[in-house]
Amino acid sequence: MPIFESTVSQRDQFRKAASDQPGEALRKGKVLYYTNIALTYFIAGVLMFAGVSKIIGQNNIAKTLGASFSFINNDVLFLIAALLPIIEIVLGFAIVFKFKENYAIIISAILFFLFTTYTFYGIASGVQESCGCFGNVLKSSFDWWMLTRNLVLLVLSVYLAVILNWKKQKNNVKS
Repeated sequence: MPIFESTVSQRDQFRKAASDQPGEALRKGKVLYYTNIALTYFIAGVLMFAGVSKIIGQNNIAKTLGASFSFINNDVLFLIAALLPIIEIVLGFAIVFKFKENYAIIISAILFFLFTTYTFYGIASGVQESCGCFGNVLKSSFDWWMLTRNLVLLVLSVYLAVILNWKKQKNNVKS
């Protein structure tokens, strides 16, 4: 019997030593925590990159909007083309610096929903222009790749909005 007890004791010592290893943090739910942080910064980075690149090549987005929505007044389209990059950059910074992060994530989810809808419209109506999503920095056209990209960004931002809202409610219950 003493042999079995020592074996159990050795196993417990091994488990304790293993818990001191760097990988232990990953086994204790930290993977999801760090993944959520990475996804948050990814969404913020995409928004800021898209906003800055639209400012660099603002003509591109205005031209695409004009080709897609010829029934809308050009002044309104140019206003949208001027405000959209600013909105994207502000949202990106709000997410990075955690200023009203929940609202910024929700607004970005709405924005990605609008981009996805615009992509469906562009594919369905056969728009041949570059979408202007990333100004002149990256060329992107209305195709299934663009639709997939927008859907992934939409799903990620909705996921983050749900997670952040859940954490906020959980923290409010503890208070």
